[in-house]
Amino acid sequence: MGQELFPSQVTDSGHYECVATSSAGETRWGGSLEVQDDGSSLSPSSPEPGVIPRPPPTPVVTNVTKSSVTLSWKGNEDSGATDVTSYIVEAFSQAAGGPWQTVAADVEGETHTVSGLVPDTVYLFLVRAVNAYGLSDPSGVSEPVRTQDASPTQQGLDPEQVQRELAQVAVHLQEPVVLPPGAVRLSWTVERQAPFLQGYRVLYRRRGGRWEEARAVQAPGERGALLTELRRGQDYEVKVRPYFHHLHGPDSAVRALRTPEAAPSAPPRAVSVAGNGTSVRISWQPPPPAEQNGVIRDYRIWCLGNESRFHINQSVEGTVLATVLRGLVPGVPYRAEVAAATGAGVGARSAPVPIRIGESLVTAAAPMGGGVAGVIPVLGTAPRHPRRLGTEEWYPGEDVPCATAASSPAASSGCRSTATLTPSPRTTEDIPRLRDFDSPRLPR
Repeated sequence: MGQELFPSQVTDSGHYECVATSSAGETRWGGSLEVQDDGSSLSPSSPEPGVIPRPPPTPVVTNVTKSSVTLSWKGNEDSGATDVTSYIVEAFSQAAGGPWQTVAADVEGETHTVSGLVPDTVYLFLVRAVNAYGLSDPSGVSEPVRTQDASPTQQGLDPEQVQRELAQVAVHLQEPVVLPPGAVRLSWTVERQAPFLQGYRVLYRRRGGRWEEARAVQAPGERGALLTELRRGQDYEVKVRPYFHHLHGPDSAVRALRTPEAAPSAPPRAVSVAGNGTSVRISWQPPPPAEQNGVIRDYRIWCLGNESRFHINQSVEGTVLATVLRGLVPGVPYRAEVAAATGAGVGARSAPVPIRIGESLVTAAAPMGGGVAGVIPVLGTAPRHPRRLGTEEWYPGEDVPCATAASSPAASSGCRSTATLTPSPRTTEDIPRLRDFDSPRLPR
């Protein structure tokens, strides 16, 4: 992409600069253009190695005040580059809302004082070099620096007097109100509001954890706050603290709350399948803690065949991270999916993991009466009582062996497919057990 200049004139010669701007900031790139006298061609200055300046060294921050800092750096000793004409200084502050901002341009020296900064705020700085051919890459990022606070001492106040006043402030935190989306509304009342009261700090922690600041209410007249960043399905404690700059009064009483659970917003991780005959072992890891949204009560496992009659559903307790699925039909393509469930519902399913069971059959020396010649009947398990979860039937992960003969696993009416077993490859050991089993359902 570019811009063509036609027709061209000698007066079009000069330095051109392109500025790209986005929500993350801006960058510039320039170049020189020379038009020949006859106007027959455009002849940009020949780029030579090293014409674009190399980035300056990392700036050093000194002379920090509540609203300014002084930066200094050294010029890059690169004789191959065209002379640097100026520098650009950029600053970043997360507290100020970001992104990187150009705070000074056309800086001719190798030192600059950045003013207009916010007190008690952390900043980062970098420098770029400029010459006739363009802009260098950024220097290294400076060490984080915090501007000074407009402390009571700097305002001519006695810190001890301010502290005595704050000690008389009593904040009474009401019972938190948990809203349906999971946000929490806090409200409080105040006794003896001090003249030096600047606002309130709302602190929270997961039960037994470390206190963190949720937000600072920077208005003495405010009596409430809304917390929206708490995790779902967690026990929290909250309190409120009056403050004036770095000084603070006594905390309110601690209030406990529990955010409502939600279905997990992420699937289980690291789902893997290992096969052994017509049985497969499926294992997984829980969803990320921040996306569990409560206590995981159970996991749902789907082993889906190409037809619904081959589907196998199973559930295990929330502390179990693996299970064995038995009775997969040879030759049927399956895919396994796993999801975690809280008291609020079933979360996202994992990506399907394909499963393919070989189509080999175990043959016997002679056909067994009434059965399919040359095919050993399939062993199953005793019927189990399912749990109905929504519109599906789910069977627990524990299997109780039984023996049920049928021409195929799908036709085995006495056993659920989740518990179907196949005979051991040692055919001659299995046949006597089938013949000796006294059941009218076995073929004679």
